[in-house]
Amino acid sequence: MGLKDLLDPYASPHARQEGLVALLAIVGVVVVIAIVVVVILGSGSSSTPSTPAVVAPTETPFATLNPYATPVKTATPADTTGPDHVTDLEAVTITENYIKWTWSDPDDEDLMYIMVYLDNVFKKNVSPETEYYKATDLDGDTEYTIKVRPIDNNGNLGSYREDSATTGATIADVTNLTYTKGTTFVLWTWTDPDDTEYPDFSYVKIWKSTENIATVYEGIEKYNVTGLSPGQTITFKFRAYDTNDNPSTGISQTIITETATATPTASPDTAPGKVTDLTIDGKGDDYVILKWTNPSDSDLSKITIQIISEGGSDTKDVTGLTPGAITSNTIQNLNPDTFYTFILTSVDETDHESGPETETTTTNS
Repeated sequence: MGLKDLLDPYASPHARQEGLVALLAIVGVVVVIAIVVVVILGSGSSSTPSTPAVVAPTETPFATLNPYATPVKTATPADTTGPDHVTDLEAVTITENYIKWTWSDPDDEDLMYIMVYLDNVFKKNVSPETEYYKATDLDGDTEYTIKVRPIDNNGNLGSYREDSATTGATIADVTNLTYTKGTTFVLWTWTDPDDTEYPDFSYVKIWKSTENIATVYEGIEKYNVTGLSPGQTITFKFRAYDTNDNPSTGISQTIITETATATPTASPDTAPGKVTDLTIDGKGDDYVILKWTNPSDSDLSKITIQIISEGGSDTKDVTGLTPGAITSNTIQNLNPDTFYTFILTSVDETDHESGPETETTTTNS
């Protein structure tokens, strides 16, 4: 009995068990011999323990062990740098209600768009390479400021650039602006914008320095400024407006009133004196009573009254006057609840005319 009984299919169980024990004994002897050989070989080497070799890890150690693992990627630093600003920002087209601005985009590969603001109100995002913005439905003769700012795909913002432009006027200025002046008044006259070319013209506003002193409607074309001081320097500005209240560019002119000893515009040896003590002596819904004192000139011929309102102007001459006398006159056929301006001048027999005196009032409703 022995190893052959382990392999004999007809051996008894007892015989096969003894065969297994013999096999294990042989394996044990082989293992002991192997250990002895290792000890003998190891004793012939250096007595200093060897240091195990250190293997540097690869960039993707897990992938080395597992070919199906997702490769490890090196992290890319976040982009926190904003794009450059736009250049060459300017208004290239300007009308009374429209401005077109153009610019050059920054040279940034990740530019997403250009943010556009008009008078600090956000308007739109403009795609790269578009390089323009059109502002429409603007008011005439008005300054507008555009601001543009680039932004990239990472949300980084560039710096602002801005530009301002003023829309054109929708109505022309008055022309032929002239004046007659005295020590305390300036009488302005002008020509309204041509109603064929500017059919929407409506009125003229007048400023004395920064004060808006009058609104003069179409067709009147004159205004007398009173209550001034001798030798006073004043700048007047005139702007025409259309029916939508769009203004013209405006005309400014500076004058100096006459001094007390200066020669008046009309020569004193030929022009009569002005009326004095001009007042409103009564009024109703369709009339106004004017009262004044005539100049004392012996050759006084008439007093001319100019009647001005929003609806237009008219002129009335008062004759048969007594020099130096108090006179009254009723202006009739007026409109109710309407503001009127009355300008009175004295005229002598040779048609020399004095400076004006002015009074205003509103008729009863």
